[in-house]
Amino acid sequence: SSSSSSSSSSSEGASSSSNRMGMPSTSQNHHLKSGTASDHLTSAISKFREAYNQQLTRVMYMAGTAMAPALNKAGLEDRDALEKLVVRTIPRPSSRTVLVGDVVAFNSPLTLGTSSDTNEFIMVRRVAAMEGDEMVAASSSDSEEQQVEEHLGEVPKGHCWVLADNEDLKPPEVIDSRTFGYIPLTNIVGRVIYAASTRKDHGPVINNPASVEADQAIIEGEVDVDRLCT
Repeated sequence: SSSSSSSSSSSEGASSSSNRMGMPSTSQNHHLKSGTASDHLTSAISKFREAYNQQLTRVMYMAGTAMAPALNKAGLEDRDALEKLVVRTIPRPSSRTVLVGDVVAFNSPLTLGTSSDTNEFIMVRRVAAMEGDEMVAASSSDSEEQQVEEHLGEVPKGHCWVLADNEDLKPPEVIDSRTFGYIPLTNIVGRVIYAASTRKDHGPVINNPASVEADQAIIEGEVDVDRLCT
């Protein structure tokens, strides 16, 4: 009886000693786990709020007539004319977020990395072909009045082919993929969704129909025409 009591006492003493040495009890473990879960939830909510409140667009200026008449039409008569563009940023450009027909802003491959001010070298062109699309060049035959097609192969994976809208301009008067070739999708900053020259001359940019539909809510939520046209 005495031995049993001593053994019990010794066992309780070991348990008590372990707690004093800093080993958490079951209830303490539960408290720590609950606290950790709560911290994770608080952090997740904070990140969600930050992402929710983050601006999805940026405003930039465009000069020149490369994209006229769709963009900066006034530039055809006034070489100093500028147009404000609202660009929906695309954090991870891919064939799902960039479509043929989209007007995109991108870092020019001719100047990328030559200046710390990358805004200076952002170009705006329309996507004419995406990865996997077959590239075909059409030219007139010398002997016959007909178009001759030359197959140039597919657009490489992770790239696209961009062109200026203004058909009256040809290289070297205008710079696009006919000058620098395919551009990596990672160069794309975003899609141009709205343009404004004056309070009377502004509106959504014509992009791929699927993109237009996807951008409608962004235009309604972030484009302030009064502020844009000041």
